[in-house]
Amino acid sequence: MMNRRLGQYQRAAAVGAALMLLAAPPAVLCARGKADVQQFPYQKTLNKESAAPCEVGAFLLDDELFAATDLGFANIRIIDEREAEVPYLLREKTHAVTQVVESAVSCRILGIEAASEGLASVLVEVGTNGIPQVLNIKTRNQNFEKFVTVYGGDDRTNGNKLVGDARIFDYSRFMDVRNTRIELPRQGYRRLRIDIANLTEQKPQQDIEITTEKRGDGAFSETQRRVMRDESLRIDGVELYEKRAEPRADAPFLKAYAVSGLETQTDEKNQTSVWTFETARQPLVSLSFDIAGANFSRRVMVEGLRPGTKSDWDYLGETTLHNLDLGRIKDCRNSLAFSRERRHQRYRVTVYNQDNPPLSIRGVMATGLVYEAIFLPAPPARYTLLYGGGGMAAPQYDVDSVL
Repeated sequence: MMNRRLGQYQRAAAVGAALMLLAAPPAVLCARGKADVQQFPYQKTLNKESAAPCEVGAFLLDDELFAATDLGFANIRIIDEREAEVPYLLREKTHAVTQVVESAVSCRILGIEAASEGLASVLVEVGTNGIPQVLNIKTRNQNFEKFVTVYGGDDRTNGNKLVGDARIFDYSRFMDVRNTRIELPRQGYRRLRIDIANLTEQKPQQDIEITTEKRGDGAFSETQRRVMRDESLRIDGVELYEKRAEPRADAPFLKAYAVSGLETQTDEKNQTSVWTFETARQPLVSLSFDIAGANFSRRVMVEGLRPGTKSDWDYLGETTLHNLDLGRIKDCRNSLAFSRERRHQRYRVTVYNQDNPPLSIRGVMATGLVYEAIFLPAPPARYTLLYGGGGMAAPQYDVDSVL
């Protein structure tokens, strides 16, 4: 599809937009008075060879429409051959999906049994309101790495091994990465035994004791001694969750939208990098970043240039991007989800490097909603889509209640 500026407000021929037929409604809405064609600088022709009464027509909004319409889509109209305005309903396109949700399974800790060499066993009784598939060990500790083995049974015996040498960790000292969840096979045991290796271990203190021996007026010898201390993982509780698949009929339909003009700048004084790029003002819900390299963790802030301004930026959100490849630990977070859809033409991402070298970004993927317009066509089913312009109020139709 393409759009054309109307010279002297004379309607020019335009490439037709795809007009789809949907399920038939119970009645046909009559078009109201003529639309003021001169208010709209752009148009598209909606072509269809034939249409029976009561069929529903629909078309998807494309990049040209997103780029030329306001935030509320108030500057869109559909007219027929007589230039009479045709009511339409604009909505997010949805589809049916099956999603996995988690629900809590009740449990209580029966006790903790300490063993040699720092090993401890947590005995848990599982409630009858579900079958656990996720185990979460609650702890406020930071900067740890522990190995967990989980057994299942119906009494206090050892039972069957469900998970062996699962790793829980917190690397707050180095980066914002933490995981205390363990996936369990669906078995239905009523008791769990959670073995945590190296629950208590010795760690050196940061302070070093220095002992100086003097003879006469000078130092004869110095002895450095690093003090070790016992550090234990404090277990605040255990959480169990069951997974189940639930159908959702109104899941938003998402698609990837193109971005352009990716530019990068580095401010060594402020220890930041700035990535900027542009879109066609599509309704975005998240951004993903293709970053070269691994083993980094950086806080980023995303902003969007306010429409009609050159230097006013709206705060859209922030997160910590990371990519870990540390042997058995592989974890990547390369995206930021917005709290609601955003329609900015220009975006700015500020990366806080601190004392680290700048990241090398290879590309940005923008994911957004899909919008569709539906209306009630009638033979000969030749319609024109008018859009663009400013200062318009959104039309008020009752087509939404009919459709």
